[in-house]
Amino acid sequence: SGLGTAAVIVMDQSTDVIGSLCVIVSTRVSAEMGQAEIKTKASPITMNVVTQNGEELHAGDEAVVIDRDEKRGLYIIAPIDLEKKL
Repeated sequence: SGLGTAAVIVMDQSTDVIGSLCVIVSTRVSAEMGQAEIKTKASPITMNVVTQNGEELHAGDEAVVIDRDEKRGLYIIAPIDLEKKL
């Protein structure tokens, strides 16, 4: 099959990604589900993420990892909206 093999990242390692910038790689991210990627010096880390407060992000958007949901095994991200900060 032409599909590549995805690396499985065990996120309960000592990998601390809180505060890291990420890029949305799934079609969208909502409060229910999504995926984002953090660039590292080695291979990028792809992780399951959700937003909060009804926010929705789309492929290519940048966000910051703000917390980890231990119960659901995923990370909570927030959009980076530079235009609103200017």
